[in-house]
Amino acid sequence: MNWLFLLTFWAALACGFWWFVMEVTTQNRTRKARSQKAFAVFLILTGVTFFLQQALPRITAWLADAFQSQPTAQNRHAGTAAAAAIAPPVVPLFQRAKDTIPRTLCRIYQALNEGNPRSLTDVVSPQLLNDTQKLDWICIPFAYRAHYTGGIVERPDAEFEVRTRVLLKPVEERLYVLVFAAPQGAFYLKDVKTAPDDWLAPERAAAIDATRKFVFAAIDGREDIVRDLVSPSLPIDRLFTPECHERLQQYRDVGGVGVQFRNYKGLKAYVSMSFFTWGIDAFIVDEIGGAYKIVKFRSPCAYLRDPTGGEAEDPNLEDYTLARFHLARGQ
Repeated sequence: MNWLFLLTFWAALACGFWWFVMEVTTQNRTRKARSQKAFAVFLILTGVTFFLQQALPRITAWLADAFQSQPTAQNRHAGTAAAAAIAPPVVPLFQRAKDTIPRTLCRIYQALNEGNPRSLTDVVSPQLLNDTQKLDWICIPFAYRAHYTGGIVERPDAEFEVRTRVLLKPVEERLYVLVFAAPQGAFYLKDVKTAPDDWLAPERAAAIDATRKFVFAAIDGREDIVRDLVSPSLPIDRLFTPECHERLQQYRDVGGVGVQFRNYKGLKAYVSMSFFTWGIDAFIVDEIGGAYKIVKFRSPCAYLRDPTGGEAEDPNLEDYTLARFHLARGQ
């Protein structure tokens, strides 16, 4: 069919050219010339018909392909959505830090507790691995009990500070800042630093508030408020005897208040309060169930034939510390 199409097409072109020549050169329009003209027109129409029959479907298909190859807005959107579905999502570095660092910390504490820091070459910097004093500050071998973090803070140059509390045997609590770096996206422990002053500022303020409320509520004889400010097992009955209440009336003049954090069956706030009449008394405050409670104090009624020397202490201080680390006694 292709050869017939080509033969007819070229014949029609030749007849058309011949017709044009005759029209130009022949002035005598005889019957023979008109017959030749009619025959040439017939051949031209036949050639055009064959051309359209063969070429039109191809032209139509070519135009359809050309239009289909131009993506519409909907197709472009669908293509973008499909590419997004195939490509893995880009996770921000800070989110990766929150997901990765806690798992890395568990591995670090396990290795340090087993006395095997050299197994951490991929997650601890060489400088820190060679500093045994800092490693022992992070965790003494065979003394680890538990740890928890107080938050991860992002710093410049792809560094992250992790405020960490760790509990060591028997009941020693430490807090420090672990510095992680991720220059190429891989996290490793770079250094350990002392805890900044602002870390414990909320606890310091809460301890002062609890102590002041406790003292003034005891002076005023408000047993309900006093019991709400102390730990559940702290003995406070002596505070509400008539003799002690009379002594407490001389404690109204309160001077300066100071706070220090010391280890006593876990890290606790020691609040010193100056009374102009009787000197300085100390109160120990601990976090119990999210609230700050008085767990130990020296009674102002110590001179009233108190066999304990005036000190009152909750016998479950270790249990409160273990609870903060989600441990039970013996763990």
